[in-house]
Amino acid sequence: MARVLVQTTIPHSAQQGQNFRRRNGDLTMTMVAHPDHGLPYGKIPRLLLAWMARKAKTTGARELQLPASQAAMFRELGMRFSGGATGTLKAVREQSLRLVKCTVHIDRRAVNGVTWRPYQLASGVNIWWEPSDAAGPDADYWIVLAEGFYEEIISNSVPLDFSVLAALRSPLAIDIYAWATDRVSRLRKPILLSWPALQGQFGSSYARLIDFRFSFERALRHVHLHWPGLRAEPESAGLRLRPCRPHISPLTSVSGFSGRKIWI
Repeated sequence: MARVLVQTTIPHSAQQGQNFRRRNGDLTMTMVAHPDHGLPYGKIPRLLLAWMARKAKTTGARELQLPASQAAMFRELGMRFSGGATGTLKAVREQSLRLVKCTVHIDRRAVNGVTWRPYQLASGVNIWWEPSDAAGPDADYWIVLAEGFYEEIISNSVPLDFSVLAALRSPLAIDIYAWATDRVSRLRKPILLSWPALQGQFGSSYARLIDFRFSFERALRHVHLHWPGLRAEPESAGLRLRPCRPHISPLTSVSGFSGRKIWI
């Protein structure tokens, strides 16, 4: 997944406004919604971001071909396919449009000033969303990644296990897993991250710090089920993170991947 969207995360739940902001130290991410769709949120856009990054890394192309079969697309996302007013098809369609049509602004404070980069995640889409699953032999469906976002994926992404992303039910757990994979790959000594700092990065929408801490610790337990070797222990002042082996090594080669544990 693109590192910038690992260090600062997208919304966990539906947002009332058209803007969303997260901070992580000197980095600020502001997401601006398309007025017709609103902001993406929850687990689905996280799976879509990882799917897009994986396709871009493995094919080396900005234009990502989608399976003509909706069922095949859902299998690639590790999701069950279902129609109807409350089915997964409607949710994926809605979240896909919210995601590809939003704009992400990245601001970084530096010693001599600030840097700013805006990302339109996609520069064009052709998605088939008819109720039936018989697209026909000439179907051609695609997402073209915007050039800046594609370059961000190719040059600065975090390797993850897609099967873990699919298995984790909570958006917060997905965010913790992705962030911890990136953080421990660069960690040389134990650090203590305060609860207020973690809340600003992962859960600024919580009204009370104690509520955020409860949700964070619960999500962390789910991450530990899939990554027992993660050395992250909650303490009264914050989260103690110790050096350990990353869940997926940053040195994993795209050309030599096996199964689902690949660069995405």
